[in-house]
Order: sequence, then structure tokens, then C-alpha cells
Amino acid sequence: MEHLEELIKQLEKLNANFERQSEPKILKVTDISRILGVNRNQATKLFKRPDFPALVNCGDNKIEQTAFYNWLQSRHSNDCEDDELGEH
Repeated sequence: MEHLEELIKQLEKLNANFERQSEPKILKVTDISRILGVNRNQATKLFKRPDFPALVNCGDNKIEQTAFYNWLQSRHSNDCEDDELGEH
């Protein structure tokens, strides 16, 4: 059973990598909304967060693809650590 779960995780990673390759290198609010499955207003709020690595002075809300996924991974890691510590 564990082997099957590991295979599923690997397939999910492969799928995510494939999807990233087809995305633009600079993501806009609509891209973030689609990726996260949230509405446009919720995606726009992310750009106002101090820890969100948005591009500044570019006119619109934009973020580099790599910076976004690094931020998302760090948020996921922090959430998992908080859960383990019972602080969440």
C-alpha cells in the first residue's frame, strides 16, 4: 500500500512539473487564481501580503513563476511543521 501511495505522489509531482512548463514565466493574478483554484479577489489579496514575492514597480500584479512555487512550497512546509507541533 505504501508503494502505491509513493507512486501516486511521484505522478502528482510529474504532472505538476509538466503543468509548470506550459505556464508563462511571469504569472498574473488570473494565473494564480487558476493554479490555486481561488477567485480573482482572493488571488489579488496574495499580492498584498508582505511575504509574497511579487514583482514591484511593474504596473500590474505579477510574480515570477519560480518565486511563486518556492513561496508556495515554503508555505506548505511551514503549515506541515505547524501541524506536527500542534500549533496550527
